[in-house]
Amino acid sequence: MNEVIEKAFFTILGGAIAAIIGMVLSDHKRKKDARSDFEVTMSELYGDSLDAKDLSDFHGHTIDRVRRAIFRIRPFVRARNIRTFDLLWAKYQTINHEALNPDNEADLIQELYAISGEAAPIKPSRAISLYIKKFCDLVH
Repeated sequence: MNEVIEKAFFTILGGAIAAIIGMVLSDHKRKKDARSDFEVTMSELYGDSLDAKDLSDFHGHTIDRVRRAIFRIRPFVRARNIRTFDLLWAKYQTINHEALNPDNEADLIQELYAISGEAAPIKPSRAISLYIKKFCDLVH
């Protein structure tokens, strides 16, 4: 009888260990896939933004891609970065297209860097590209 109980115990223990390992590996893969999807999308958007002739048009046409990338990675953003990440996303959605005019870009860049408490570059350039870069910085 003891032998049967012992076998059952070790069978159950082995199953429990395998289940725990499976859950941990599954969670790791989910995070890795989300990060990879996010980084690919943001890298493509960053590259496209550097060549965009009209940033207002670019912003309007790519906001859905940015939204999908943001909400794909959001559950995995570190707790210390989530507030800044959400604030950055809220600000990105409401970018005034007038602010994307190169003559008015300096104020928008100052606001962007103020969100994370950093000093803005002396000469601002390509506001949309910088927003995309900031999202990526917060994920790492």
